[in-house]
Amino acid sequence: MKKFRDNIPEEFIDFLKEIEGGQFKNSQYEIKNFVFDFYEIGLENDYVVDENIVLFGNSFGGDFIGFDLSKSNPTVVEIDHVSGEVFDTNKSFVEFFREDLGIAFLYNSKNVF
Repeated sequence: MKKFRDNIPEEFIDFLKEIEGGQFKNSQYEIKNFVFDFYEIGLENDYVVDENIVLFGNSFGGDFIGFDLSKSNPTVVEIDHVSGEVFDTNKSFVEFFREDLGIAFLYNSKNVF
């Protein structure tokens, strides 16, 4: 694992411990049970993003979902599959999951879901 991955949000790690990833919102989103970057999936020439962007899933429309790990409290970013533009949602993983995926869960660093 790369050094910058030490900053993966604890709420995401706890989510994976409980849920292990999967498809959500009527299979419109997929959250992997690992993090990755474009190099690891052979798309480093197609998408040029900051090295602090790490991915954890995608929408089945083709856009990627990940974290901006350059922040002390990483936020969820979405990467357009056509333009490669990075859009910062300014949401934590819990906020993104609740608001964009429409699924609520409780998180207090000790209990998830």
